[in-house]
Amino acid sequence: MFLFGSTHKAAFAVGKLQRRKSCEMNDLDQHKVLQRLSDAWGCRDIEAVLACFSPDAEYYASVGPLPGELAKGHDGIRDLIRRMFRHDSGAVGCVGDPICTTSTAFWKWRYELPNGSTELGCDVFEFCDGKIALKDAYRKIKALTPR
Repeated sequence: MFLFGSTHKAAFAVGKLQRRKSCEMNDLDQHKVLQRLSDAWGCRDIEAVLACFSPDAEYYASVGPLPGELAKGHDGIRDLIRRMFRHDSGAVGCVGDPICTTSTAFWKWRYELPNGSTELGCDVFEFCDGKIALKDAYRKIKALTPR
């Protein structure tokens, strides 16, 4: 379930409430940025992915040691995405239609991995100056099997 329409400009990431400056962007422009991101991700074009992000953007990945992993700025995001593409080599992904508000968007995603497994998740985006300022990814995890 998504909750949207709030005027509260904050993102929950790695257990902390992050306050970001407020930047409004219309739904059509958000859709265009997210379509470019989706196309670039599907082609594994790291530089085209980075072109969707502001230079000081933050990317909270759904996997990593924190839980998740934080990458900041183009250099940090480039390194993170390079590792993610290498790890998910051969995977096929798709995203649902985004749900957009004045400065935030959400979408669900699915990854079909080469081993036949499926990963499901969603991303929360914040925008500023026509680019993604924050991408915060969440992934469903498989239940632990009782012993």
